[in-house]
Amino acid sequence: MSEEDEEFFDAVESHDIEIKTNTDKIEPVEERWDRMMTNLEQSLRDADSKKIDGNLSFKEGRFPDAESVLGDYLEALKCLPSKELCEDYCSFRRSTDDSFSFEEPAARERSIILGNLSATVKYLGRIEDAIAFASDSLLLQNNYLKVRVRRAELYEENNQPHESLEDWKQVLQHNPNHGEAKRSLLRLPPKIEIKNEEMKKEMMDGLKKLGNMCLRPFGLSTENFKFEDNGSGGYNMQFQQ
Repeated sequence: MSEEDEEFFDAVESHDIEIKTNTDKIEPVEERWDRMMTNLEQSLRDADSKKIDGNLSFKEGRFPDAESVLGDYLEALKCLPSKELCEDYCSFRRSTDDSFSFEEPAARERSIILGNLSATVKYLGRIEDAIAFASDSLLLQNNYLKVRVRRAELYEENNQPHESLEDWKQVLQHNPNHGEAKRSLLRLPPKIEIKNEEMKKEMMDGLKKLGNMCLRPFGLSTENFKFEDNGSGGYNMQFQQ
């Protein structure tokens, strides 16, 4: 991957689209919202056109140039109401009406585009970014099975077996005959046990370092204290000089 491509990835690493605004004059949220809703149908068409371009880039495998692969999907997201605008508008309305009910417009369209971004960066080896895009997609469309499966695979690849298993369980709720999800119920529990032991060791190492730091002024360390199982679910501590 070229240096230019790395810079492009760094620019979108937070998974937000940067939109330059005039900080001297901030447009009221209701005006921004009204303008977006007035042009929503055209925005949906523009987003769909950009998404199609991105799909073609992905299918043609134009991955040496990261910007050409991701740029169309990012431009498609810019056409739609952003997460920030929806949150701002919802907060604005609820400031005067606690009962205001809000359903995000174009949620399905944004979910699909975010899912496509997840697939693209997965192909490019950006596993954590792929997980983040998939998670954003599922927040908008919880029953998006294809993205749920992809995130389950990504979690396992990223040594997150607990999270992977939870996703596979949700896949089985939607499709009880899903073969890979069934196999995961056998494959992942041993990995979870290994992960738990690793986490336990990391925690104990951290506690040991903290203990040594506290005991050092007294000329002691955790090696001076020995814990033995007393056979009744507890431990006996012995001091060793």
